[in-house]
Amino acid sequence: MSIGDPGAWALEILGFPPGTIKPSSSEVKAKYRARLREAHPDHGGDEVKASTSIGDLGEARKILLR
Repeated sequence: MSIGDPGAWALEILGFPPGTIKPSSSEVKAKYRARLREAHPDHGGDEVKASTSIGDLGEARKILLR
């Protein structure tokens, strides 16, 4: 994964609207859980892409909660 601006990448991965600067930790956690449910194969996510998607979501969450 090549990231130019880790913060902007993380906001995009978690689905924050453009222009979001610094979401609260509760907003980050809520977006993370919602996107995780979408990506998870048990909830209709693509099994092949799930591993990569879930890894990206976790990394994005870490970046924003620093």
